[in-house]
Amino acid sequence: MRKAIKKRLTSSWIGKLLITVIILSVAGATITFWTLGKRNEESLVEQMLHRQQVVARAGAQSIEDFLRLVSSSLSTYATNKVVIEADAATQEELNKFVKEWLETPVFSVALTDEAGVVVISANRQGAGQTGDSLVDRDYFQWAKDKSRPGEVFIGKAIFGRFGSVKDKYLVPVAAGVFSQNEFKGVLISTVVLSELTKSYLDPLRISQETRIFLIDSKGSILYSPYEKFIGKNYFEYFF
Repeated sequence: MRKAIKKRLTSSWIGKLLITVIILSVAGATITFWTLGKRNEESLVEQMLHRQQVVARAGAQSIEDFLRLVSSSLSTYATNKVVIEADAATQEELNKFVKEWLETPVFSVALTDEAGVVVISANRQGAGQTGDSLVDRDYFQWAKDKSRPGEVFIGKAIFGRFGSVKDKYLVPVAAGVFSQNEFKGVLISTVVLSELTKSYLDPLRISQETRIFLIDSKGSILYSPYEKFIGKNYFEYFF
């Protein structure tokens, strides 16, 4: 009798032990899976962030190289005798500049006189608008007061004032025009930021969910997929 009772107790204890072991095993496996999954998730996030950082740097370098090429080309045109003389032949020369950059974010080019008034301009459709004053622009002040022949100024992002770039957010690339060291005006090309982003940053997106923001060193949002953010300060808006 005692043996039978002992056998039943032993069997019952073994059954409970097995159930306990199974429960602990499942719990342990769940915790292990969750822990490993969490670590893998953190590792994946870290890899994605690193990849995005590499992509951002590559994009920034591409933009810098592009602006350097535009600057070099503009400098050459600004020292061209045909541009310096600002006569009938100058229009064709500016049309030529735009055609050379037709498949790029460069939209237009304009030449001012010494007073900052646009006297000749060209865009993708041909001859552009004239008569607008750019005397208050920082690049004009730089060209008039500080520049030397051959030097180029890449200005801060601004909204276009006239012609094909009116109300477009753009980066001006400008060079002073001189005749025998006498200031004659400024030659300005316009690089449209939305097109710059499409050309040099969109192709680098890691996935369709990637959102690209272009922000300058002071925190101003130069490009955003959400138009309401453009021109806002990133640090003031989000923090």
